[in-house]
Amino acid sequence: MSMIVNVFSQGKNNRVLVGRLWRDKKYAFQYDPHYLKMRTALALGPELPLQYAPYYSKMLFSLLEERIPSTQNPAYADYCREWGIDPGEKDPLILLTTIGHRGPSSFLFRQAPEDKFDHQALRKFRQQLGLSTRELALLLDTDQTTLTKTEMSQLASTQLLRFCALLSHVPSALEFQLDQRGQFLHDHKIAKIKKMINRND
Repeated sequence: MSMIVNVFSQGKNNRVLVGRLWRDKKYAFQYDPHYLKMRTALALGPELPLQYAPYYSKMLFSLLEERIPSTQNPAYADYCREWGIDPGEKDPLILLTTIGHRGPSSFLFRQAPEDKFDHQALRKFRQQLGLSTRELALLLDTDQTTLTKTEMSQLASTQLLRFCALLSHVPSALEFQLDQRGQFLHDHKIAKIKKMINRND
């Protein structure tokens, strides 16, 4: 999938995930199962009635295409500048999530962040810390089996991967975790991690 778009419904006080739009060889959209169970669930439009199975199309679904302002609109270039995109941009998904992200309905379109922190990144992070899987599990206050299986790509623990991604990118978060759980590690391991934190600060 080259790009994933989260579709939300935004009311006065809350925001709910409606489904996901993506493009591989075709455009595809699928409603979120939790959204479909809501009594207040509304379809994006007649072209995409509520159902669990995904929809596919060679072109961007017309009801979504209609949300993108016409290039003939006198303010089109201003819209593009406001979102920091080139007025010559042709990618419908980029246009939908920028100048077309908010239309007359309550539906919003946001590009999903790329999830680059995978099992290989987890292993690399652990090795940079100089910890065994047992030691990292102690530092994270998590189950070693879950950690090992996630690192071996036998289990997809999204919560664990996101937590480690945070620790690997935010030195102060790693420092906080070390303050909370560092007592379970050997002194020289603590010293090594603190040195790494100071180097990245």
